[in-house]
Amino acid sequence: MAKRRRSSARRAGSKFSNVLTSGIVGKAVTGIGAAALVGTVMNRILPGSPITGIAQPIAAYAAGGAVGAVTSVLLNGGLGSITGFLGGQQAATPSVGQVEFGV
Repeated sequence: MAKRRRSSARRAGSKFSNVLTSGIVGKAVTGIGAAALVGTVMNRILPGSPITGIAQPIAAYAAGGAVGAVTSVLLNGGLGSITGFLGGQQAATPSVGQVEFGV
């Protein structure tokens, strides 16, 4: 019997999904997803809470390990995003209502 070949388009699609679900990239993607989910839930329940900045890396660590936690912290603005909870000073960023436009 002759062997049947699969189309190359199907293989390319499966290779791409394997990259996103396995190895270091998979852990990073899982950590980012967990941090985003926790951030969304925390902002719905406790808007503007300082706990959100520390809860996101903890959730990323629980889901994706150290790689997920590091990726989450880097994407959320580096270590400056969690220093407000730990007692450090945050950079002053004006909110939308306080921005003055030049004349």
